[in-house]
Amino acid sequence: MAEKELALCDECGSLFFKGSSQMMGLCQNVPMFSMATRIVTIIFRMAGV
Repeated sequence: MAEKELALCDECGSLFFKGSSQMMGLCQNVPMFSMATRIVTIIFRMAGV
C-alpha cells in the first residue's frame, strides 16, 4: 500500500492527506465551516441582528 503524504491546511492549520480535498492547500473541513458561517450571517441579517 502506498504511503499517503500529509499536508497542512492553509486556512485552519490542521493536517490532512493530500488528495483528500478537492481544493488545493485546504482540508475538507474549511468549506463546511465557511458555508455554515455564511448561513448564520444570512440568518442574523434576516432577523435584523
